[in-house]
Amino acid sequence: MEYQRQTGTLILELYYFLKSVKVFKNMGDFLEFVFPHYLEYSISKTSKDKIEKKIPQLSRSENQKRYSADDFKQVCTSYILNEDEKAVDYIDDEKGEVIYLRTTWKNFRKEKIYEGLVKCWNNNVLGFLKRNLIENLRNTKIHDAKLCNSLMMVIERLKENAPRDIEMRRKWEKKWVDALYYYIFFAVTDKLNSDIAMSMYPNLENDLREYNERVTLMYGTSGKPGIYQTYALANRENPNIIALYECGEMEYYGTGPTREVNYQEAYRYYSKTRKYNPDHPLATWSIAYMKFHYTRLGKDGDKRYRVQEFENQLRSGKKNKEWYESIIRDVRTSYENGCPAAANLIGKILDCNDEKFPIKYRGNFRNMSAMPFYKESADAGYVFGCNNYSLECNKMAQEACTKKEKIDWLKKARYYLCISADMGNPWAANRVGKYLCDGVSIGGESIYEVDKKAAYQYFLCAIREIWIDKYFWPLINICKYFWLNEDENNEHYLETGLNKINLMICMSISALGDNAAESEILNNKSQFDELKGIQEKIELLRYKELEKKK
Repeated sequence: MEYQRQTGTLILELYYFLKSVKVFKNMGDFLEFVFPHYLEYSISKTSKDKIEKKIPQLSRSENQKRYSADDFKQVCTSYILNEDEKAVDYIDDEKGEVIYLRTTWKNFRKEKIYEGLVKCWNNNVLGFLKRNLIENLRNTKIHDAKLCNSLMMVIERLKENAPRDIEMRRKWEKKWVDALYYYIFFAVTDKLNSDIAMSMYPNLENDLREYNERVTLMYGTSGKPGIYQTYALANRENPNIIALYECGEMEYYGTGPTREVNYQEAYRYYSKTRKYNPDHPLATWSIAYMKFHYTRLGKDGDKRYRVQEFENQLRSGKKNKEWYESIIRDVRTSYENGCPAAANLIGKILDCNDEKFPIKYRGNFRNMSAMPFYKESADAGYVFGCNNYSLECNKMAQEACTKKEKIDWLKKARYYLCISADMGNPWAANRVGKYLCDGVSIGGESIYEVDKKAAYQYFLCAIREIWIDKYFWPLINICKYFWLNEDENNEHYLETGLNKINLMICMSISALGDNAAESEILNNKSQFDELKGIQEKIELLRYKELEKKK
């Protein structure tokens, strides 16, 4: 079959090919295949309430005007990055009714891709499609050649003829759907989907099944039996790669069998994971993250935070060119393989001053801004990316020239902060809780309306995680606004009980340090002072109770 190439963009080349073999008649049908239902959103047909929720807004006509200029990148990147999110409701164009989709956007897109795949199958053009995808990747001038080669390896493994066996056919169909999904993801975001790097490990499918059968389904992942089984799978002669990375996480956060943080063991497991899969996005990012945050200051006496390999590189006591460039190499590898945490780490590097991370060692990221990387990470649903992008939006609001611009930035900040808070991040949940207690408005327009009931739930959610990061503001605020607030309209006053509150406060003070001086060294003096103040108030309330009894 002869096909004349028409453009250099991956999306449009795919469209023209599928049109030439009569799979799609026009661009509208193809856009529905590439971006299902996203094209039906338009501000004119969407209520104010839905606009404020920041559901993606773009009409079909707007997209058709812009696709040829940027190959959908600027228009649709944020939409495709967060496809693990549950599919939201949308307004039906004909009836104006709200339709609810009970799946993730990724699965919904894959359903559409499968429908297109069936058309290719019925038209006997799967072989031609496979060769077209490979040629598109080989000839493109706007995408990184190394990443194109990685994606080509996935496509080259596809079989052109469907097996007769039903079970084998299902696997064959899944591989085709995944490959087309990866292709579209790459064409829009300029990065590989993280599943590609994982799939490069030949035993991944078996390891996933084994981990699910022997850990997740049998014991769960948090209890001791599940933890012991995970370590057994990781430490055997032919390790399970899923278990390997999980052991690294447990050692890093101190949730393994010893319940102690052990950076040395975490690094060993991350390195071993990368040994078996060099492009493993999470293991590669984890090593870059550890090196970026690694410091010898204050850690010499605590072996939990020491990594011998890092110490060997820092024998002179200084971080050199190779140290910084190794971080950039690792974080770029992880980023190019679709890891949203890596995008956030790049933003953190770019936010550093020259002393902390010299500009001359930042490689291709040298002259870039942190904000787009934070947004990319946030749009992919990474909790710390949401936090950082929310902070950037607040900064932009402070610099805004007009009231409308300021309000728009503050609403963006609220949107991403709430995503993080709803996932249980204590920092975000505390901020949202405080905003809901006080209310926030600009020139008569509300950003956060006062909602004490919701605020209380956010504080409660945040308290669960406060001892891990020694972040005690949620506890301080729930005491101030609710547990120790004697306002007659406050239904939560002393709800938890003075003894329990006092125990939590004492534990928090102990975690910060035994005295204010030590706490100040840990940059927590303000928390320490607030906790001490609450402790004094508890003693005063106890005294009042005793007086009443007399």
